[in-house]
Amino acid sequence: AVTDFTLKMAGTCGTERWCGHVHLKVDGEACNDTAAGRAYNAAGFASPISAKLALCAQAAGGHRIELELHKDDHTAVTDAALERVVAVSTFTASQEAAPPPPPPTGPALAISSPAANGQVTMGADHKAPIAFAATGFVLKAPGTCTAADGPCGHVHLKVDGAACNDTVAGKPYNAAGFASPIQANLALCPTAAGAHTALLELHNNDHSPYLQGGQGVTATVQFTAQNPY
Repeated sequence: AVTDFTLKMAGTCGTERWCGHVHLKVDGEACNDTAAGRAYNAAGFASPISAKLALCAQAAGGHRIELELHKDDHTAVTDAALERVVAVSTFTASQEAAPPPPPPTGPALAISSPAANGQVTMGADHKAPIAFAATGFVLKAPGTCTAADGPCGHVHLKVDGAACNDTVAGKPYNAAGFASPIQANLALCPTAAGAHTALLELHNNDHSPYLQGGQGVTATVQFTAQNPY
């Protein structure tokens, strides 16, 4: 804040005597905007003025600031004792944490059951249900999607990577479906009972993976399967 002084953009004061703007220095000359040929860090004619701490050797940490009144032609304003009109303060700057990534846009996939690291009791056929929900994506039987559906397809399920694929049927996955839940066929694994990792992935109408930003849309859960007896 200033008193008995009019703040205006440099070069616009005209004939007004006590008129000008403010120069901001940080840590003396250490943080001057030398790349722009300026003998100060920043300047302005309204509050606040943003100190450019990126111009300092270290942005975070303690700093000393000086605000100084300057005339229309950038010369310093002096008082009756020919002293510069300056306000001084010190502060400590800390770095803000990076903002969280934006929520995903477009289709998404989430597994609701089993719970992470939970236990699942298999049926007598050694199958375990994997419940899921897809958003922004229409689920239909392969080959039945239309252009009006937008993103459309079905879900492939893999268990323990490729270890439990239905190789007898020539399929590069364990099971597939277009409604929740999909039954994981653990009989296709080397050992049905025990720890497993299930991965669900969105696939297009033609079985090709649905890509978003060059990446597949997947959801993963780890669980332990136990026999029904």
